[in-house]
Amino acid sequence: MARIAILSLAVVTAALSSGCGTVANTVWLIPEEGGKKVYGGVKADIEMVHDCSVEACQSEDFGGRMAWTGKAIAMAIDVAFSALGDTLTLPITIPASIDGAIDDFYLRRQNQVGGETADRNTPKPVQDRDD
Repeated sequence: MARIAILSLAVVTAALSSGCGTVANTVWLIPEEGGKKVYGGVKADIEMVHDCSVEACQSEDFGGRMAWTGKAIAMAIDVAFSALGDTLTLPITIPASIDGAIDDFYLRRQNQVGGETADRNTPKPVQDRDD
């Protein structure tokens, strides 16, 4: 009984300490908005670190630079928590990513018009030549 209680406490603690990017990836964002992606929380945090760093470099006053630098540091620390949280949410994000990929594949196939696909990045099928 004590093992189950400790394990439950560990899971709840890990879930509550997971990063903000993980929460946004699994709870707030829908797949059409970029949510439910495998390690999407880590990606979101890294993008925020980059954006905050750019803002810090472009800020004219010292206080603005310090504020943006502080936000970048906080987001960099959050990357580790998001990595933990994203690992724990893999059972949610992997099926969602697979479903999204399947949907994209079939939507692309339905958008074919006159043998040309709507997506230019889709490779064209190789036709047999009678040489």
